[in-house]
Amino acid sequence: CYGDANECVNTGTCDDPIPCVFEYETGLHPDVNENVEIYGKLYCDTAGIGDSTVNPHGHIRGICPEGWYLPTVEKYEDLFLHGDALKSPLYWTDGGGDNSTGFSWLPAGWYNGALERFEGMGSEGYFLSVEITDTEIRTVVYSMIHDCDVVNRMETHAGIAFSVRCVKEKD
Repeated sequence: CYGDANECVNTGTCDDPIPCVFEYETGLHPDVNENVEIYGKLYCDTAGIGDSTVNPHGHIRGICPEGWYLPTVEKYEDLFLHGDALKSPLYWTDGGGDNSTGFSWLPAGWYNGALERFEGMGSEGYFLSVEITDTEIRTVVYSMIHDCDVVNRMETHAGIAFSVRCVKEKD
């Protein structure tokens, strides 16, 4: 968990009793340390966006380390044209993509708070992003599924956790 203003750990909560940061573990993938090393952690929207402070560049740092920020909707929409070129050739149930963009989209799955379980590891990948308007900051999720090379936009809500990909601020 990054960020001095975002001190959440696995035992912390965003909306009690839903934990805010998850280390992926299922019966099929019981090695939590290996899962975190490969896929990272999963974050609910509240943990992902942190205190929602917009920095001087117009970005939200959220869970990202100093000098990095959560990608905006515009950043992800730039990726829509690339499909298979975004997917890592590793870890996908169908063999993944060619990763010719270097993005390395991994199938980390997601956490379903309503059912209190992890889902989709190996076949689905989701990334949390933010949409900043004059009146609100909200989270949006972009997904790719194993048998489809299209990036999809989805709304999110409390109790669901996804991967976060941070973007480095330009100096």
